[in-house]
Amino acid sequence: MPAPTTKLDDLLQDAKKARLIPAYDQKQLEQRLTTVLLASMTVVRPLAKGLIKIWAGKNYGTRARLKTYTEVSFPSSDTESGYLRPDGVLVLTTGGQRWTALVEAKARGNPIDEAQVEAYVNIARAFEIDAVLTVSNQRTALPSHLPYALPGQPRGKNKVDVRHGSWASIRTEAALILNSEQEVDAEQRYILEEMVAYFQHSKSGVLPFEQMNQEWPGIADACRTKRPVSKAELEATVGAWHQEVRDICLILSRRTHQRVDTFLPRKHKAGTEGAKRRLEDDCASLSNSWRLGCDIRIPNATSDIRLEVDFIARTIECSMSLKSPRDRKTPKARINWLKMQLRSKTEDPGDVHVRAQWHGRVPDTQATLAEIIDDAGSLLSDGSANLTSFVIIMRQELSGQFRSRKKFVSRLEKLVDDYYARVGQHLRAWQEPPPKVTSRGEVSTKELPSPSPQAGTE
Repeated sequence: MPAPTTKLDDLLQDAKKARLIPAYDQKQLEQRLTTVLLASMTVVRPLAKGLIKIWAGKNYGTRARLKTYTEVSFPSSDTESGYLRPDGVLVLTTGGQRWTALVEAKARGNPIDEAQVEAYVNIARAFEIDAVLTVSNQRTALPSHLPYALPGQPRGKNKVDVRHGSWASIRTEAALILNSEQEVDAEQRYILEEMVAYFQHSKSGVLPFEQMNQEWPGIADACRTKRPVSKAELEATVGAWHQEVRDICLILSRRTHQRVDTFLPRKHKAGTEGAKRRLEDDCASLSNSWRLGCDIRIPNATSDIRLEVDFIARTIECSMSLKSPRDRKTPKARINWLKMQLRSKTEDPGDVHVRAQWHGRVPDTQATLAEIIDDAGSLLSDGSANLTSFVIIMRQELSGQFRSRKKFVSRLEKLVDDYYARVGQHLRAWQEPPPKVTSRGEVSTKELPSPSPQAGTE
């Protein structure tokens, strides 16, 4: 059964369809990026399926049909011209169901305008449009984490979903499709490759995250001397940190051909409230302990990568944790188990450190991988404590480069990439071996269940 006609349908009758080859002026970067993206989505079904699932949680099945438009004029009394023109409109139809969205895009360093988004939310509510999607070079951990503030909305049918994505995340989604085993025909592959190439071009308006916020040098100096800083400086710094963490995940996604994400506890996932709670918690960590950290989750990796920044020591650190194998009887045998995983994989074992964690109150021991390869006993503890787990670490002291907005980012991204390439991808978790069966006829009476004392006799 076809979806009923709405006011939006009447408006779209004469609207411009998104075109793959933009006819906009070179200065109209937002419009050029939007029309290339929306036109690509109409042809490359895996791209549309992935993005719509990420943005809206909607399934894009074989029966789904997507139409995309640019610069649709909506009547509005809030402007002098009497019209509002979002950069794009999406209409997804599956049988009798339909999902619609407005798209607002920004290029280069231009942030999303809160008042503009609020006006589009009002338009969406008036025209029964389901969502407003914003796209810019601002990166967020989740689509529900918005890099701008919006007033609360009514619940129920009048609520308009507002979601955000970055150009870098769209480029990464396209790269994952190109490197996956999904069925993409020659035409779709060509369009995706051209879209990625366009996004990578320096004049497209898509920017890499190359430097921290303007307040970074001052924050770095203040934290080292433990001087108090303002709430605004803290929030700007933590916001930039969250963008950098997201960018690291996107870089690792393209490097591993798998979707890499920041691991967030449940309290940090819940939409704008979760993003606010995450910002507050990380601001508290920075102001109280002069540290920032996060956990990066790579599919099928042994553990999350723990990323730590110490503002006082001016160090950056990556680490992963492994439980020691319980089928090795002695601590030295357990250390050799870890050594065998890494000794031929790491070119420079001198900058990789291994921390051994022992049962009870026995203090941790630590040695470089080079020392352990030479002598596994260098990691042993005094006494006969049980070795419970390992932490494999790479740490770098940045000294004066720590306060540099650009060098901090480049050094951090290189460390994470080097750590996973040299250490993380080679680590294998220990697994309990499967139980062995006894030979026929060897079952002893000790292994048989005892008869219940309450059982009666025949």
